[in-house]
Amino acid sequence: MKNEYELVAHNRLTDVNIFLVNLSYRVPHFHNELELCLVLSGTVEFILHGVTHRFQKGDIILLNPRQAHEISAVQNWEHSQSRNCLVLSLQISYKYCQRFFPSMSYAEFDELHLNPFFPGDQLPLLQKLLTELSSCYFRQDPYYEFSCFSMINTLIETLLKKVPGHFLSEDEKKSMISRSERLSRITGYMEEHYMDRILLADLASLENLSL
Repeated sequence: MKNEYELVAHNRLTDVNIFLVNLSYRVPHFHNELELCLVLSGTVEFILHGVTHRFQKGDIILLNPRQAHEISAVQNWEHSQSRNCLVLSLQISYKYCQRFFPSMSYAEFDELHLNPFFPGDQLPLLQKLLTELSSCYFRQDPYYEFSCFSMINTLIETLLKKVPGHFLSEDEKKSMISRSERLSRITGYMEEHYMDRILLADLASLENLSL
């Protein structure tokens, strides 16, 4: 993963991360947080479950917690030396929401691309909310925490109202967590042994599975 992306992070609020990332490629990974990405420049592809989704400047992408994804910037042929894109990323832990909306830990959104669900002037308002939240977070003016959490609450309420989704059952949530933990162990093993010959039998043995 060396030199594949440049991260500008400011970890300041409990259960919330906002950062700018200038990337060319990001290996398959997932987060425990809900993630919103706003493409600021360039063209980027998100690969989920083997399906490639392409996004341009101004597109907003939503990733559920523990949703594995791979990211790749698309070559800009007008500037052949450029294969980077700039993405603003907002990660929100469901722990933040659980304090006043416990059901949030079972929420899962059904859509990756948010733009179609914010027609007309609604999309610019959503983009403005994300950029104003980020600006407030980075500037860190006095009492900025209250402004940030106010905008985060508005953002989450808007997503729940506008974007199709559903609530998982307890069994579905446990199964999803189990799968993501297995994926994390397997990818961790592959990263640790990437210079070795990795066999399918090794991974099966690691997870106590048949070949």
